Amino acid sequence: MASGLRTLSGLLDPERLFSGLGGEVLRRTPHRWTERAELEGLGGVILKVYEPFAGRVGKVSRRLAPAAVEWDRLQALGEAGLPVPEGLGAVWTARGVAGPSAFLMREIPGAAPLDELLRAGDLPPEPWWTGELGPLVRRLHQAGFQHRDLYACHFLIPPARPWGTPILIDLARVRRPLRGRRRVKDLAALAYSLREWRSRGEIRELLLSCLGMTEGAAPARRLLARVESKVQKISRHRPKYDGPLDAEP
Repeated sequence: MASGLRTLSGLLDPERLFSGLGGEVLRRTPHRWTERAELEGLGGVILKVYEPFAGRVGKVSRRLAPAAVEWDRLQALGEAGLPVPEGLGAVWTARGVAGPSAFLMREIPGAAPLDELLRAGDLPPEPWWTGELGPLVRRLHQAGFQHRDLYACHFLIPPARPWGTPILIDLARVRRPLRGRRRVKDLAALAYSLREWRSRGEIRELLLSCLGMTEGAAPARRLLARVESKVQKISRHRPKYDGPLDAEP
């Protein structure tokens, strides 16, 4: 029986979420899957289902259900004025991290992750990098949050053009307070994920925008050196899930 419930009452059976909605599976890892579905009264939705102990495996929480954590993080970022998806609800069991949990949010029609657009050759205008993306990361950090998975794939780009402010997604691992080392990790993840499409100089300019610093400032030079060192460490890591994804729910 679900012991955690947010906003879903009267819309659908919460227990149904644990087995999926029979929609299109967008991504599957050994402990979680994400699917898109159409629901009467809600329209297009995105469902993330976490299997038992997924929170420990994914370093979300050793005690709490990851869907409960992601719901709380989404609310916290939204209250801080940061762009996040519209959460529709989350359910989990009394077993916490030892049981299944599910997180439901409204789909943004036509939106796509930044890395998918870049891979398809849909490139933003140059001013967007330091006029939209950089300031968003700076706002995230100024609000005291570390994303912990700040890769290009976790910025959702609405379909309207010209390009506007990205939407932050995949929020289960967000934490606060932000410390210097945590900010470096976020910036290194972003820099690493953009190396295929942006030159080293362009990434450096973006990072300065994220920091709100100028090129010649000594603190900026020190921080950028730490970020570059972390990027090199990331590049030596083997992807955690790099095999083909099973498309069956």
